[in-house]
Amino acid sequence: MAGAAIRLGRIATTPRSSRDDPLVQLGKFIAPRTVVALTAARDDPEWDEAMAVREFTDEHGVAWRAWDIRPEAIHPQTRGEDYLADCYVVGWIVFETASGNEKRRLCPWPTKWARASVGQLREMLARAEPVPRRKLDAERQVVTSRTAADLSDSEHAPDVTDLHVVRSFRYPGGRLWTVCVVDHPEDGGPAALRFSAGLRSIDLRPWPRDWADAPNPRLVEMLRRATPRLASSIPSADTPRRRWNDPPLRR
Repeated sequence: MAGAAIRLGRIATTPRSSRDDPLVQLGKFIAPRTVVALTAARDDPEWDEAMAVREFTDEHGVAWRAWDIRPEAIHPQTRGEDYLADCYVVGWIVFETASGNEKRRLCPWPTKWARASVGQLREMLARAEPVPRRKLDAERQVVTSRTAADLSDSEHAPDVTDLHVVRSFRYPGGRLWTVCVVDHPEDGGPAALRFSAGLRSIDLRPWPRDWADAPNPRLVEMLRRATPRLASSIPSADTPRRRWNDPPLRR
């Protein structure tokens, strides 16, 4: 499955026949337990709910935040990463302390986790895989001009931040954006975190290495940082309005 993409976007509705079912085709590449999890997620009417964020405290009084990540696609680059894609293809829950000094990931995860009680959240937290401290520090580094191939670190066990993940999110106002790392941009420049919507694409350099774990509001912030804000682009009072009821700009 090296170099292949595992996509979730086409499983939102039940196909007409099992032969055309993307999950049947997906089952040729990933473990049966993952196909079962995907089937349950597809058939769950709550799967399409917006990203939830829960806050709770553990048994020791430590404050945690939790949110779910639902990747649009995952591209394993090597066969050594196949087991990671097998796990993360259904998405994962990020648990992070309020202080940011500890993070865990849980996958697979219950689709109705957002309605879980505090006790159930604590149970999920206990099952979640802790991110080692040194790995956590490495993931929070800022990626500059290095290519994705240069980011591999043999000192740490690989995790989802080492995969080529594609995320999607809605910008305030309703526009849908996708985001992923582009190793070789068309302009010949260094690797970049690319945001795309329709025919428009915006590259961010540098970018946080742990962007794949970021909740949607943080992706929105990254997009805003990447968007050029040129003084010449500020519309004048004579600029045509986008909507008929937009007030004219004051001179």
